[in-house]
Amino acid sequence: MARALEVTAPRFPVPWCFAYAAGAQRMFGEDWWPYGVDKTARRSTLFSRGRRSSASARADCPVDELFAPTTMTAFRV
Repeated sequence: MARALEVTAPRFPVPWCFAYAAGAQRMFGEDWWPYGVDKTARRSTLFSRGRRSSASARADCPVDELFAPTTMTAFRV
């Protein structure tokens, strides 16, 4: 996020990337690109409901069933 917000030395080949990044930060909050199942559980649940309501899925998929069990653990190498 810090790289996208950098005005003086752009890291992405997109004109006005920093302006778009700043707009996204205003709209979605400080952590607008969260990582981790816990941080994205609400969004994943809403996405699942949207899929069902648009008839692209037959049923909601609980967040804990979206990922392989090994994805839910954390470790350091």
